[in-house]
Amino acid sequence: MLTVKQEVLDLIEELSNDVSMDEIIYQVYVFGKVKKGQKAVKEALINSDRNF
Repeated sequence: MLTVKQEVLDLIEELSNDVSMDEIIYQVYVFGKVKKGQKAVKEALINSDRNF
């Protein structure tokens, strides 16, 4: 399992060489939001299973 740091480094590595700092910050921001959403969905699925 990759660490968050490694996932962000991989994300940045995929960007073009002439990417701006603002674009890097935005991409990391979006990445964080997606990870947070995935965690929330996973937790909701786990919690919904407990209700049955």
